[in-house]
Amino acid sequence: MQTGLNKRLKLVGLEPAPAQLWGKIRIVPLLRKKVREDLRLQSFNYQDVPASVSLGSGVGYYSYIPSGMVVNYHSGGEPEAVWQTRLAKAKQLAKKEPQGRAPWASSITRMLKRLDKGAFRFLPLHLSLEAFMAWQFGGPQICHRHLSGQICRRGFEYREEWSVSGRGLEGLEQALRLFEWHPQQCGVLMMVGEVLASAFVVPHPQDYRALHLSLLRDFFGQDLYYHGLWNTPQSWALDALEGRFVSVEGLEAKYLERYQQWCQELHGLADDLLERQIYCQQRRSLGPYTFYSFMTKLEESLENHLGEAMWRDNGELAYLKSYRLSHAQVRRARLLQGVAKTDWHLPSLAKDKNVSLTQLESEFISVGLEGIFRRK
Repeated sequence: MQTGLNKRLKLVGLEPAPAQLWGKIRIVPLLRKKVREDLRLQSFNYQDVPASVSLGSGVGYYSYIPSGMVVNYHSGGEPEAVWQTRLAKAKQLAKKEPQGRAPWASSITRMLKRLDKGAFRFLPLHLSLEAFMAWQFGGPQICHRHLSGQICRRGFEYREEWSVSGRGLEGLEQALRLFEWHPQQCGVLMMVGEVLASAFVVPHPQDYRALHLSLLRDFFGQDLYYHGLWNTPQSWALDALEGRFVSVEGLEAKYLERYQQWCQELHGLADDLLERQIYCQQRRSLGPYTFYSFMTKLEESLENHLGEAMWRDNGELAYLKSYRLSHAQVRRARLLQGVAKTDWHLPSLAKDKNVSLTQLESEFISVGLEGIFRRK
């Protein structure tokens, strides 16, 4: 990620609708005020098997990658078919691989790939998570005496992160099938046990309807599995009618009052992502749109997120998908952040953290970063 906090995540062009609750899952629909026709999004499905992505220099990224996303921009602003759509006779289609399905899903060429002048394909969340995992992956430039020979010669031989599939979150699949759609809906804020799990925004309502169930194929931080088991959501329901409303106008006034409270409560739950400064790395431009990967500034006292976003040149949010980092992932990242700051000089890092070298080594081991210290 680039150094410098250079953007804030705001729901420009979107407004929240009243939340819907099923079990421990709360979803807040996001409605687009002005739907544009020049940018569209579609899913690009791979085979349902683990896949690898070559990153160059003999390094690869290995994960379960069920699908990618294709962004298609049309400068005319008129409705058009999404990328690779075509017409053919049924017999011709039956002889070919279904469109949007890669025949060799076990090997994917790149995280982000240009398809033509107005389209590119990317792997949502994997693109940002790979950048997160590559942080300090190559090891130090100077081999200090407390560092192991392996970390000096080869850096980290591998890094791994564990996540939970959307199907592993209790109640999510049933909630997505039961919740209602709004005509202008282009996204959701999804909460599990009152913790913001994901923000998902697409350019067009038709794109959202096609991708609504794709949240089941997403991956989520391990902490959310336990939030879904133990945390109990608060009730945001409108007070039951008890004869207090003598007119339709009175009921409408009560609803508007409660709607404002909903919006305030929503921002309270999503403050650790929305309106927060983020590190951004520009990845691609299409006409007036710019596509970024991002990560919030890492703070242990707050929830931390990474993901991808796309903004129009007027600040309007066209696309967003976020991933909430677990506490263990944040601890690992903060330790690597400290390593980078002290140029891999571990005594300096221990001094900054006000701990002994032995305590610092134990902290590295506890978060899965073994092999950094030289063996005595």
